[in-house]
Amino acid sequence: MKKAVIFGSTGLTGSALVDLLTLNNQYDSIICFVRKETRSENKRVSYITTDFSSLDLYDHLFESADIYCCLGTTIKQVGYDKEKFKLADLYTPIKIAEAAKNFNSNQLLIISAMGANSKSSIFYNRVKGELHDKLKLIQLPSLHVFQPSLLLGDRQEKRGGENIGKILSAILNPLLIGGLRKYRGIHVNTVAKAMAKIASQHIAGDHFYTSDKIQELGNA
Repeated sequence: MKKAVIFGSTGLTGSALVDLLTLNNQYDSIICFVRKETRSENKRVSYITTDFSSLDLYDHLFESADIYCCLGTTIKQVGYDKEKFKLADLYTPIKIAEAAKNFNSNQLLIISAMGANSKSSIFYNRVKGELHDKLKLIQLPSLHVFQPSLLLGDRQEKRGGENIGKILSAILNPLLIGGLRKYRGIHVNTVAKAMAKIASQHIAGDHFYTSDKIQELGNA
C-alpha cells in the first residue's frame, strides 16, 4: 500500500497538495496531521488531530510512507515571539524528520524558503538555514527540500505584504529571466505538482530545489 503522511495539510501549499494527491491516485492512503479537527469525504484521506507534541504515538504511520512537511508560519502570526516561530518552522519539522529516519519512511519532502542561510542576519532566513543544516545531519535516505520564492494562491487569512507581492510578481515575473528566474513568484499548485512528481521518482540522497527548478518540475 502506497502511503503519504502530510503535515501542514490545511495551509496554503499543504491543502493544494492534498487536493492534488486526492485527484491523481498516487497514494492508496493519505494521512494528514492537523491541529484542528478536520474531515474529508474522500475515503483515502484521514485526519489526525494533534499539537505535534506526541508524535511518538503515531510512529507506526511513518513506516514505508512518503512524508510531506508543509508546516510554516510568520513572525506576525505568532505575536512576534521568536521561540514560537522556531517551534513551528524549525523544531517541529526536525522532530518529523527524526521520526521519518527512525521509523523507516521512504522519503521526506519539505517546504523551506528561498534565501535560507544559517549565517544570515535576517531572522527568517537564518531559521530556515538552521533547518537545512539540521536536516542534513539526520542523514535521511531520501530528502527533498523545496525553496520557493513568493507563494501565490488564495489564503484564508489576509497578509498585506503578500498581496502587494502578488501585484509586483505579476509585473516583474516576465522581466526576471536567466539567473533571476528563481526570484519569480510561484503558485502553490505548481509547488504541489513538483513535490508529487519528485516523490514518484524515489531519488536517494539530499536534494534542494530553488524556485526556478520547482517551476520547471511543476510544468513538466
